[in-house]
Amino acid sequence: MEPKLAVEICVGTSCCLMGGTQIVECLENMAESLKSRLDISYVSCYNQCTQGPRVRVGAVMLYRTTPDMVLKAIAEQLEKPERGKE
Repeated sequence: MEPKLAVEICVGTSCCLMGGTQIVECLENMAESLKSRLDISYVSCYNQCTQGPRVRVGAVMLYRTTPDMVLKAIAEQLEKPERGKE
């Protein structure tokens, strides 16, 4: 079975005020078939508040992130042929 893709979302005050809440809502509302392939977690702060909202998708850190950026990064990571072959 393929390992789940880790997605970490900063839910610190600054990141939430800069759009992090919309990212959380976007991920919570995505199709269950896609969400079941993700390991979504929330972190309190990356201590880089001027670059928020911050989201990590796999090994890729996103800065000043929008929901569309997160969805694109998730799609790219899930499509990588080497995923799950470690």
